[in-house]
Amino acid sequence: MLIHQSEVISAGDATAELAKTAAEGYLDGITAPFGGAVSPTDGGAYVQPGYVADNLKQNPFWDTYDTAPSGSSVNDFWRANNFFLKQIYGVNGNSYIDERLFYTFDEAVTPIAGTLEAAYLGSNYGEITPNTGPQAVNQSDVSGPGLSVSAAQAQWLFTVVESRFLQAEAIQRGWIAGNAKTMYESAVASSFKFLGVPDEIDDYNVLEDYFTNAISNWDAPSNSNKIKLIATQKYIALMGLNNFEGWVDYRRLDGADAILSSPAQQAQLLSFSPERGGKNIPLRLIYAQSEYNYNAANVALEGTINPHSSRIFWDKGPR
Repeated sequence: MLIHQSEVISAGDATAELAKTAAEGYLDGITAPFGGAVSPTDGGAYVQPGYVADNLKQNPFWDTYDTAPSGSSVNDFWRANNFFLKQIYGVNGNSYIDERLFYTFDEAVTPIAGTLEAAYLGSNYGEITPNTGPQAVNQSDVSGPGLSVSAAQAQWLFTVVESRFLQAEAIQRGWIAGNAKTMYESAVASSFKFLGVPDEIDDYNVLEDYFTNAISNWDAPSNSNKIKLIATQKYIALMGLNNFEGWVDYRRLDGADAILSSPAQQAQLLSFSPERGGKNIPLRLIYAQSEYNYNAANVALEGTINPHSSRIFWDKGPR
């Protein structure tokens, strides 16, 4: 929560709060892929009430994005997004820059061509495609083999991956002791490890190769802003694990720290729908109608909430 408040809390207050729990340490330690483990052995936080392939008893990620107890597919809707595939994973023709592509997303059931780009084809936010355009079977779904393995797998709540990125930012801000570069690279490495990406493929070191790219290289001149680099890589690493935090950081970080801020990125992040109400990603979720029905007095204290202009307390804004 302190990282969420990074723009509205002083470094001294943050350091003091973290010192209160320093003796507890942080979630850490990962030596093997998640691999759909029923009882994971890494240092992350999981829940396992006894998931099995039965009605209302399956792992929730598997149950939502993969397979029903009957064996039929439950996901004919959720698909990878072209922004992430092309801008982040660098998919172009038969080229790509990030091996996590093959573990976060599934290959299309029926690719429209024989290229990698066709096998891992996504959708565009809000785009209305004609019936003659690519359909769900032609697009890559979001239950890749690094995330969705079985109905019985444990469900992650807070992963070592996320923990290490939070530690890297806290170190960079001077809130806790440590080496920010080392922790950042450890965070990226833990993302590859969690998904089950091999250390080496065809005699080249996967991580070393990835760190040569501008999107990830700590020492690249284009990455002089370390907060932006850490947050950008956290957004990438949490795809499928905790997408919500990417939206948090998008709203939280402003100015030079803002992630996904280039004109090209902004143009593709927004919905392609002709009925799009504005040119900004929403800043707030609105309360459910049930809150207005049963908790009206407390909701009223929040005033009128406009999802496009009302900021949550830690969102100092504007970008």
